[in-house]
Amino acid sequence: MNRLIEIGFKYAGNWRLNGDQLDCDLKNHATSKNVLYAFVSNGDIRYIGKTTQQLKSRFSGYRNPGKTQSTNINNNANIRSLLVKEEPVDIFILPDNGLLNYGGFPINLAAGLEDSLIQHILPPWNGGNREEVEQPDQQSEDNTLAELSTPEPKDTFDISLGKAYYNQGFFNVPVQYQELFGSDGEQIEIYLGDVESTVKGYINRTANTNATPRIMGGKDMTQWLKEGFNQGDSIKVDVLSSCSVMIHEPNG
Repeated sequence: MNRLIEIGFKYAGNWRLNGDQLDCDLKNHATSKNVLYAFVSNGDIRYIGKTTQQLKSRFSGYRNPGKTQSTNINNNANIRSLLVKEEPVDIFILPDNGLLNYGGFPINLAAGLEDSLIQHILPPWNGGNREEVEQPDQQSEDNTLAELSTPEPKDTFDISLGKAYYNQGFFNVPVQYQELFGSDGEQIEIYLGDVESTVKGYINRTANTNATPRIMGGKDMTQWLKEGFNQGDSIKVDVLSSCSVMIHEPNG
């Protein structure tokens, strides 16, 4: 998920069940064409696709697949399988701004990137065996991060690492702190213990029925938690701003 955010993917909405009917809530870019899109659940990239149609038209195929449309049928079933377990399925998109050209010829960004992303990320609904490629350690060229100081937190709360939090790289914000966070789909910086270790996540306000924020950190946060904590441990969350938090040991 972090790789997608870094190259410009934006949160566009989410899938949901309306009774027995699969539906999607597209908050923006519903009429955009030449779009690269991804379905993400709890920070895991499940599927990557592209369309030359308007996005809302392409997604109607997932909502009501034809009898011979195997991709639509499979993704309809995959999306439903998560939603019935109350797992979110978010939609991220990379629209084509039409600015890429080579030799005077326009380049279709979605068509050019789709195969490469699938090859490296291997989303399971595309037939891959892992959801995200391992990332190499990134070292700042001038080591300026080491000199940064941590901002004074606006507020702090503790979170118990239950099974889902520990294994899926997210946590829910207690209702009394929800107003400290940004809007649904907004990107958030998650500092893992100190300012030198950070991942890019996003805020999901559709996963919980009361619209409290779910902070999605993905696999990088999951790995960090498993390296330093056990299931059932507590973590301390410092709210640095509406779009940044630091997580660490309660006595850290």
